[in-house]
Amino acid sequence: MIGAPPTMVLGKVDDLKDIDAIIVNRIAAKSKLAQHTKDGIIPLQIGQELELNGNRAVVRGICKNTRTFTSQPIIYTTYSRAIE
Repeated sequence: MIGAPPTMVLGKVDDLKDIDAIIVNRIAAKSKLAQHTKDGIIPLQIGQELELNGNRAVVRGICKNTRTFTSQPIIYTTYSRAIE
């Protein structure tokens, strides 16, 4: 697992082997990928499904990493799944 997330907050890196699995960085799970409702913000949780470029993705972990300059979400998956 070259390029795996540096520090896991929830879940395990090995969970990326599951079908359609992704790991999302903690900042994105709490902001850009969170559900924004009239009652507030609901952070992304393990087990939730997303659609990325027409493909199903299941959140299997939340990781901690350094904040990027652009603050874009960081999503980890396997190479074979990424090229699909």
